[in-house]
Amino acid sequence: MSRCPVSIVPMDPAHLVTAHSLSAAVGWPHRPEDWAFSLDLGHGFVALDGEDVIGTILWWPFGDDHATLGMIIVAGAWQGRGCGRRLMEAAFAEIGPRQVLLNATKEGLPLYAKMGFEDVGVIGQHQGVPNGLAANEPLDGASIRALQPEDLERAMDLDAEATGWRREGLLRRLAAVGGGLVLERDGRLAGYALSRRFGRGHVIGPVVASDDGVARALIGAWIASHGDGFVRIDTPVSSGLAEWLTSHGLLKVDDAVTMSRGASANQRPSPHLFALASQALG
Repeated sequence: MSRCPVSIVPMDPAHLVTAHSLSAAVGWPHRPEDWAFSLDLGHGFVALDGEDVIGTILWWPFGDDHATLGMIIVAGAWQGRGCGRRLMEAAFAEIGPRQVLLNATKEGLPLYAKMGFEDVGVIGQHQGVPNGLAANEPLDGASIRALQPEDLERAMDLDAEATGWRREGLLRRLAAVGGGLVLERDGRLAGYALSRRFGRGHVIGPVVASDDGVARALIGAWIASHGDGFVRIDTPVSSGLAEWLTSHGLLKVDDAVTMSRGASANQRPSPHLFALASQALG
């Protein structure tokens, strides 16, 4: 097989129109605004055949030790020619020794395994128009309210406990473009949940909570606020929320395999990560 005969260059905003076309061609729901937001948060490369973008990759640093990788697309006519590998090699040269997580499509699994990634979990993609039954999930002794600027530090500490990573920049940006809810119980922060416009409607995530009851209460409150709009949640299968989400109208439409390159992923600590910001961002 000949090596992919294209140029690999850093992605910039001028590439986003074609990048969006590539994601639409493979059925991904990302809007141009979602692409712009993702690039602004991180770094990327494109594969160019002349002036034509035929492949993309983005990555996001979380300090010196961690990163996520995503938005890996190669146009159909160029698949199987090593272009995905070249894009990943360019990203790895910048990522350095950081632990890297990605959520893999079935098509990408063989390449990622060859690039040193190992399976560490499964993400269920749930989406649809909720039936409203989740809107009132009672939880004794708890109160839910809008996240305020002074809550962010506590939410970020809770997030770090759940993920093992410091994601302050990501959480600040997500809260700024969308909104957040916090749940307090006995005077302590027991969970937070963010939501924003994405794709066909709204995405709920990340959601971090001390237990599944807190997670359901927060998600239910967001569902109520979105009315009869389209909602998406990407949740680890290990979270135990799949049956509950399905019963409330958010059907599982796909799976992604979580893969790690480097140190092993955090294994279900307390508190827990119940929903991702997105499959790319983690």
